[in-house]
Amino acid sequence: MISIPGIILLDKVAGISSAKAIQEVKNKLSIKKIGHGGTLDPGATGLLVCLLNGATRLASFVEHGEKIYSGTFRIGTVTTSDDIFGEVISKTDKVPSFDQISKLAKNFLGKIQQIPPNVSAVKVNGQRAYKAARKGESLALKAREVEVMDFELSPTRESTIVNYKITCSRGTYIRSLARDLGDLLGCGACVESLRRLRSFPFDIANSKTINELSSLDIIPWDKLFPNSKALILPEEQVRMIVAGNNRVFSDIPKPNGFGFGIVYEQSSQNPLGLLKVEGDNWKIAANILS
Repeated sequence: MISIPGIILLDKVAGISSAKAIQEVKNKLSIKKIGHGGTLDPGATGLLVCLLNGATRLASFVEHGEKIYSGTFRIGTVTTSDDIFGEVISKTDKVPSFDQISKLAKNFLGKIQQIPPNVSAVKVNGQRAYKAARKGESLALKAREVEVMDFELSPTRESTIVNYKITCSRGTYIRSLARDLGDLLGCGACVESLRRLRSFPFDIANSKTINELSSLDIIPWDKLFPNSKALILPEEQVRMIVAGNNRVFSDIPKPNGFGFGIVYEQSSQNPLGLLKVEGDNWKIAANILS
């Protein structure tokens, strides 16, 4: 059984949940514990960052990274879930021209306020929105700030189908972008397909499908922090950090502009812990082996 901390980059197929996808990885490679950094809807495909064993403590750091998605919008169709898998509320073939669609899409660039889809994992008073939706209930979901750095559209042969490629921040719902763009157009819109191409700092090009995966595809967890400061420390100081002893930080190099630090044991060179900046000093962010 594999018990070392690490990361696997999975190319998730459509038709299964993210939870089931990582369970397949766990079973195939005999991994002791597994999690992931950012859910993909069952109908979506693409990059799912799987976190193994002690690296499951890094899920929030994966989720914070920049994301890139591609796929298609169906213009003129409104559904209960803001994608083609929901119940159709309205549908029309009379849609604006591609130039009009592309022009209005620019309204979503930058920092925007976005309301999550009714069918989502967002919690309101402890209840998941999608569970309420299944009961025919509608929760009052609050808008939250997200950022869209790039919103590219391209036409297809069908006037109601538009290709997209979107670069965005953590927490951005592509289904909400489709819904809100459709509202601006006056005809509605939803997501027809979605594929995650990037979850910083990882790209889909380096991922593998469940059938292609082997234990050789496990990468060190410190690859998640390419711009971190390497702190190669003697065994005694590493033991203090793993034990949660903050006094050790007075004896190690200061952050000096770095946001994160990776603790490496001097003899093995293995990454053992993650530090983050607090003021002008370090603070333990995650003990990967404790």
